Amino acid sequence: MQRASVRILLLDPEFPTAAQSWAKLKDIEEKNPEGKIAGEVKKFVEDAGHLMKKNGDHEFAIRLYHCSPSINIFRIDDDLFWGPYLVGEQSRNSPTFLVKRGGILFDRFVTQFERIWQSDHFSRPVPVDWIKGSTSA
Repeated sequence: MQRASVRILLLDPEFPTAAQSWAKLKDIEEKNPEGKIAGEVKKFVEDAGHLMKKNGDHEFAIRLYHCSPSINIFRIDDDLFWGPYLVGEQSRNSPTFLVKRGGILFDRFVTQFERIWQSDHFSRPVPVDWIKGSTSA
C-alpha cells in the first residue's frame, strides 16, 4: 500500500483577533452568515484531527494561515488546481485552473504554499484543544 503526505492550510478564524478576523471578513465578502468559515475550520480540525500524526512516510498535518486569503491551491502530485477568491462570490463558484508540474506557475504556487507553511509569521499549528479527543488541560 502506498501512502501519501497530506498538508492542509486553513484560514485562521482567530487572526488577527477572534472578534475581527480574516474569516469574518471572508464571510462578509462571500455573503455567508457570520461565523460560517470559523465554524467550518474548527469542525474540519475536530473531525480530521485524529489523523494528525506522523507515521513513517505518512503525514497528515494542518496549519492555520494568517495571510490575506487571495487564492486557493489544491495539489495532487504533479497537478495543481488554483483559483482566486472573488469578492461577492462563494469560493466554490470561482474559476479553477489546472497547472501541471514543469512550468514557472506551478513552481510559484508551490513556493507560496511552502513559505506560508514554514513561517510562524504566516501560519501556526492548530491549537491542541481544537482536536477531538485531545487530552490538553
